[in-house]
Amino acid sequence: MSPLQVGSPNEIYEYPVSKFVAGFIGSMNSFEATVTAREKPHLRLSVPALGGDVLARDIPGASPGQKVTLAVRPEKVFLTKDRPDGANAFAGRVKDLAYFGKDSLYRIALPEALVQAHAVNARRGDEGARVVDWDDAVWLSFDPSSALVLVE
Repeated sequence: MSPLQVGSPNEIYEYPVSKFVAGFIGSMNSFEATVTAREKPHLRLSVPALGGDVLARDIPGASPGQKVTLAVRPEKVFLTKDRPDGANAFAGRVKDLAYFGKDSLYRIALPEALVQAHAVNARRGDEGARVVDWDDAVWLSFDPSSALVLVE
């Protein structure tokens, strides 16, 4: 049996070549998507679970109409109370959170999906020092370069 992917730990984590590899190394938010357009250097994807379009890193051979998986690592998802500028911003609500000292894990409910986001607890303080809290209306966003398109 040949290996699924060979590379440095950074390459395998940041640029997995399949859903299996992406899920095997670290946690991942993943959604069914359809390529709707090539907009160099990005692909435009329709992602029903997120309720809109996503700009993602282009991959060789992708074509409009192709079914793919959009994958975004939780630490690449940013949370704000105000709508951020740019692409890939979606409104949701904080369903729950877990405090781990140096960071917190948030689960954000969207109409058709539950998205995980990691945030570093960079400031010292009480629970009021968090960027967002339980049941807050929030915007989650991610950079197109962090949006992975997986075909296997």
